[in-house]
Amino acid sequence: MEESSPDKGRFWEVICQYSTIFYLLLLVVTALFFLNLVAMLIDTQPADAFIISIMNFALLGTTATGILLILWYCQRN
Repeated sequence: MEESSPDKGRFWEVICQYSTIFYLLLLVVTALFFLNLVAMLIDTQPADAFIISIMNFALLGTTATGILLILWYCQRN
């Protein structure tokens, strides 16, 4: 098994100090997700705009997943 390096522990210590910022970032990403959803539901979109909206959902989902993993790790330790 691989031993935990002191740099890894220090990295997570620094990251977890900013957990309140990550919660705020998650709130912003969630708001953008819902704004994108509302924009898609309110009006019909041309095909190009629909593709951009889907790409936006993918980017927001990936970002939210990363933030949630960071917050989960910080809560666990």
